[in-house]
Amino acid sequence: MDRWVAETLTGLDLSEAGVIGLGSKIMPSYDVGQAIERLRAQAEIALSREPPRDRSAIIEFLIIGSQWDRRNGRTRPVLCKISNVERRNDFKSYYFPRYRIPPSGLRGAATGIDVQKAHDFMWSDFANRNEMDVAACIDLMVEAVREVANRHPNQVGRDVMAVDLDCMTAEVTISFRPDAEQGALLAEGATRSPIAFTPYVIAPGGVASPALSSNALYFPPSGIDVCFDGGPKVDLGERPAAIRGQDRPTWRR
Repeated sequence: MDRWVAETLTGLDLSEAGVIGLGSKIMPSYDVGQAIERLRAQAEIALSREPPRDRSAIIEFLIIGSQWDRRNGRTRPVLCKISNVERRNDFKSYYFPRYRIPPSGLRGAATGIDVQKAHDFMWSDFANRNEMDVAACIDLMVEAVREVANRHPNQVGRDVMAVDLDCMTAEVTISFRPDAEQGALLAEGATRSPIAFTPYVIAPGGVASPALSSNALYFPPSGIDVCFDGGPKVDLGERPAAIRGQDRPTWRR
């Protein structure tokens, strides 16, 4: 699914593991609403090409997009999504505000296993706080995912990737939150180095595919300011740094 989203927005074939693309016209200058609408339209086209038997097997489908709206002299968080939850074989767009600190309840968009359990878990913590900073909010969402994973260990994983959009700058911070340290031997006899998983990152000037990163090594695509927090960074004299393409699972019908 993540590759389909990236290919739909960029128009590139990203089937090769670890591909990095550069160029001034890799992706049009979408805002989040335009990107969501393109994904919705292409999802409808893709669905129409499937045989009836496969269309009837479609389950819940949800893609969420967010950005900061800086029009009219103020910064306002905005959330958009496309979903087929209400109409199984049809994809609908939704647009509504996104609140970092909910003034009168927990607001968000989600689908999948035990969504209400995750909502209740987060709201029970929100209700006891007057305010919450960004780091604490992300920590709470990670805890909510793992609370659901505890209830459904064979269906929900405990490793989490979090994305934060800074409201004061154009910086995007991506952090990989493994439940247990992931590691790899980078050379024969070498110390096992902590590794992290990176996502697709696309921008008008470039695209970077998912990869395995050690020693916080990451090459962001040009045209975007991304800070990837993927694990401890140590002196290169102590541990080598490495990055390689992440193998994607084979598609099964």
